[in-house]
Amino acid sequence: MSEQPWYILGAGAIGSLWASYWRRAGQPVVLLTTSPRNSEHLNLIKQGQSQQFSIESLSLSNLKNQQPLIHKLMISTKAQHTLAAVTAIQNHVADNASVLTVQNGITTDVIKKLLPKQQLFTAITSDGAYRTDKMTVVHAGHGTSYVGGEHSATQLQVFVEQLPVDSLHIEACDNIEQRQWLKLAINCAINGLTVIHHCRNGDLLNKPEALSQIRKICQEFTHVTVRLPQLASNHILIDWQKIYASVIATAEQTAENYSSMHQDIKQGNSTEIDYLNGYFCSQANRLNIACPENQAIVAAIKKFSH
Repeated sequence: MSEQPWYILGAGAIGSLWASYWRRAGQPVVLLTTSPRNSEHLNLIKQGQSQQFSIESLSLSNLKNQQPLIHKLMISTKAQHTLAAVTAIQNHVADNASVLTVQNGITTDVIKKLLPKQQLFTAITSDGAYRTDKMTVVHAGHGTSYVGGEHSATQLQVFVEQLPVDSLHIEACDNIEQRQWLKLAINCAINGLTVIHHCRNGDLLNKPEALSQIRKICQEFTHVTVRLPQLASNHILIDWQKIYASVIATAEQTAENYSSMHQDIKQGNSTEIDYLNGYFCSQANRLNIACPENQAIVAAIKKFSH
């Protein structure tokens, strides 16, 4: 029996990056796309060197015709597209399938409702990648990917070994929710502000108004995290100065990048704001905690989006 392929839903920068490294390791991969692709090749550029991999793609319309049973699924769509994208394929996903999400924002609850019988794993990554066209991805910066979920340490380790560990730094994580919240805080403090201030990530560090806004966002985060039992043990999440330091470090490391939200606004696309600052506001409201700075960012981005 041939090895089950990894189906990738959301062949953006991270989906294309992982697809490339899986193919380099000899793993079969199928890109699930909204429309048929003109090429059967995927180009990976790293440190100025280019590699090309043959790769299968399957449009969602052809998925309905071929009706494959998916046993391994990676979801790397933008958060705002997750509900529609997973709904389109959920009948093709095997009950015992392994499902990996690699996304900004926290979409776990959405996916659990759509795929309740599957084994769900969540990854947080700091790898830097961008696409120059639909079939070319640039690995711009090496980071670390943490993978976790409601599984035993042994189950997690067995799963991680199926991932492209020869090319990417991937580690099992016993408390992925805490890492999700730190990534959420960083995204909430950077992405929306790059739109509001019309700048790259690193330019925020030279703007006193932006630094003041970042400080307030971090303070609002700690007001919420100290009230959530699953997060209150994390020494970073309950100290706004440590969150602030993580935000500043990320802005420095990605100084030349335009955030994904900035790119979405520029291209006239919908944004992930409801799954970033919007999600945080919903959690704060549930606890009756005011978060005016995050709410202001949500309102501003929604104005930019219209």
